[in-house]
Amino acid sequence: MPVFVGRRYQRRHGLGQSKAGLLKRIVVPFVAPHAKRIGKQILSNVAKTGLEVVGDVAAGKSAKESIKERALSGIKKNSRRYRASVAEYPSNVVTTT
Repeated sequence: MPVFVGRRYQRRHGLGQSKAGLLKRIVVPFVAPHAKRIGKQILSNVAKTGLEVVGDVAAGKSAKESIKERALSGIKKNSRRYRASVAEYPSNVVTTT
């Protein structure tokens, strides 16, 4: 029985596909240079916070208290650091005069 199959990958049909194309062409070039660097910073900070929690628990402090304290202070400290590093990092923006 013959059945219509169509193209293997049908693209660019509908409003959602248009938005995805804009996102890919416009937003990704601005975000990509920062994403890898910030991801590495986040990973290293999570590891440091985990070691601090383990140290607190080994010293006799409650794990729940230690996680609350270290996580909140780490988020506040690191969010300021990320904003500052993104602001000073040169982006790949081409300006025309």
